[in-house]
Amino acid sequence: WAVFTSAEAARRFARLVSAVPPGLRLAAVGPATADPLRPLGAAVLVPERRDAEGLFAALASADRLSGRRILFPRAELARETLSRLLREAGAEVTEVVAYRTAPDGAPAAALNAIDLVVFFSPSAVRAFARSAGAEVLRSARIATIGPTTSAAVRALGGRVDVEASEPATRALVDALRREI
Repeated sequence: WAVFTSAEAARRFARLVSAVPPGLRLAAVGPATADPLRPLGAAVLVPERRDAEGLFAALASADRLSGRRILFPRAELARETLSRLLREAGAEVTEVVAYRTAPDGAPAAALNAIDLVVFFSPSAVRAFARSAGAEVLRSARIATIGPTTSAAVRALGGRVDVEASEPATRALVDALRREI
């Protein structure tokens, strides 16, 4: 298996291979994460529940995980949940850092003009808090892609004003249209 919890990791993987090698199966946390993988010519397992726990459950239902070798291209700051669950099920997990979240270097003073901050991942929340300071996180209006990202905001003392009904960009845009 090759498993993906972010569209960016899936895009980077797809740039490296022209087709899925025989015998390799693909799984993605959601449709947007699966999209860059589809042109590779293999079916992509996508769970109904779109988080690490849901992806693990779908994998466990689709295959015997004990002894399986699993490639997990991921963000440097990705949660450890999926790899931990897979290892506990007896899988041999190879994690590869596919990308890093890094601040863009914008001066903190520019952040005073922010009306709304939109987060698509817990790692982005933590990077923003490191760059801007937790006080900006606590004072800004915040929208998130889903519960895992919202939990990261709350863990740093922020308040979530808008949360997508499901972890998908379209759902977040719809929630923003309703709430803002």
